[in-house]
This record gives sequence, C-alpha cells and structure tokens, in this order.
Amino acid sequence: LGVLPAVVMHDYLKSAVYLGSFFFASIVMMGIFAAVYGELTSRLSFTSNIMVFMMAGSALFSFSVGALWLVLVYFGVMDDWFD
Repeated sequence: LGVLPAVVMHDYLKSAVYLGSFFFASIVMMGIFAAVYGELTSRLSFTSNIMVFMMAGSALFSFSVGALWLVLVYFGVMDDWFD
C-alpha cells in the first residue's frame, strides 16, 4: 500500500523521492521499534521463567494478529473494522 502513491505520480523524480523516503522511514521506524522492544524485554525479564512467558506471549500475539488479518481479509470485512 505504501508504494501506490508513487505508481500514480507522473514524475519519475517525485516517485523516486517518495519511494526512497518511504523505504527509509519504514526501516528506521522498524529499527526503533525493535530496539525499544528488545530493551524493554531485557529489562523486564529478571528470570528465565519470565522470559519464556514474554516470548510465548509475543509469539501468540503476533500469530493472533496474523490470523485475524487473514480472517478479516477472507471475509471481506477488513475495511469495516478500520474505517
């Protein structure tokens, strides 16, 4: 979805600048999120038991978001949830 505006632009320079900015911003924000999440989990995991529960919770949450996404798209109601 992030590249669609660049497709309709009729200027190659504007499209290239938009895509470059989009890619750069996406990479930077993913890196910041990963760094913050990693720092928080390392500070909150005092024992190995807490770390196991945090990892399992993160994995379960990620799987649930993906499954929900697939179900909403399959039934065609994704836009109804996020309008």
